Amino acid sequence: MLPDPVKIGCVTLYNCDNLELLRSLPDKSFDLNLDDPPYGLGKKWVSKGKYGFTLKPEEVEKMNRWDFIPPDDWFSETERVAKNRIIWGGNYMMDKLGSCRGPVIWNKMIHGFSLADGEMAWSSFDKPLRIIDCGMSIRSSDKKNSGGRWHGNQKPIFLYKKILQMYARPEWKILDTHLGSGTHAMACLDLGYELTACEIDKEYFDTAVKRIREYLSSHEKIFDSGEQVKLTEDDLF
Repeated sequence: MLPDPVKIGCVTLYNCDNLELLRSLPDKSFDLNLDDPPYGLGKKWVSKGKYGFTLKPEEVEKMNRWDFIPPDDWFSETERVAKNRIIWGGNYMMDKLGSCRGPVIWNKMIHGFSLADGEMAWSSFDKPLRIIDCGMSIRSSDKKNSGGRWHGNQKPIFLYKKILQMYARPEWKILDTHLGSGTHAMACLDLGYELTACEIDKEYFDTAVKRIREYLSSHEKIFDSGEQVKLTEDDLF
């Protein structure tokens, strides 16, 4: 049985195992599964990298415990419940996801850094490859809006908003089975998308909920949550 959800505006959040949530959902009940699962880098994270990149030792220890590619059931269940999927780290999971025509590329606009120059998301859409530029200046401003960087795999709100604007329609229902830092939820609040998300880790979940609530109450949103986002496919693809 699922726990009682936390509802914040158009966002519904569960502190539970993602397979528990997925198995409770009807077939094709969501229009888009936009997800950032672990990439399978467990036991590879370190505290210090080149050029001053650092993570707290306790953060590294925790990430090395959970950063493993999801089980096969997760892939089959997300395909069952979602009409479309965009999965971050898809280059690590091609054997699970198969090929795709048009992946999404996040260009971090810093090349030669200790981490990757960008990240790839696998996409089920029959659309051309798209590159989203999201460099340090945007990310620095973004961190302030989201309460700072606190999660090892935190992605910018800006990045999620661009993907939603490029691929989703205003009436779509969005699913995320790895809430993590909660920045995806913040993007959905800004744009008025109905999101259902879950996070199994209680510490991550509680912190994300706190940050999302603070974001909703203090951030001056670009879009009112009741206003439909106007998208013209011809202008985007």
